[in-house]
Amino acid sequence: MSFGFKPVHIPPDGGISVFLVGDTYTVLLNAAETGGNLSMVEAIVPAKAGPPMHTHHQEAESFIVMDGELVINAENEEYEVSAGGVVYVPKGTSHKFRNRSDTKPAKMILLFTPGGMDGRTRARRRLWRARGRSRS
Repeated sequence: MSFGFKPVHIPPDGGISVFLVGDTYTVLLNAAETGGNLSMVEAIVPAKAGPPMHTHHQEAESFIVMDGELVINAENEEYEVSAGGVVYVPKGTSHKFRNRSDTKPAKMILLFTPGGMDGRTRARRRLWRARGRSRS
């Protein structure tokens, strides 16, 4: 029983990419495709880069590191995470992450629950583009 939703397949080169604060975020699954249950985003973080401290008030965020090493700060904790590691950050928790490498990008999958962050990312891209700040 599918409750009106169909399986979704995203090929390796699929998804919609946006560029924010130097990182590349590719939306793999959006809230509309998952009935609002989750959004899935691939993040490519350049060497020594990452976003500033921020808080998601409407969704939790799970980080699954696929390649490279990151430092993830959540509240007063710091986690050094390598490929295969996972960090869960509850909604309302201030957090940031940074690629530890001096030369190589890091890759991770972000799961937002419930879904919806994908829509805010596209809206943010439109706003930055209107202000002349986006590369996409």
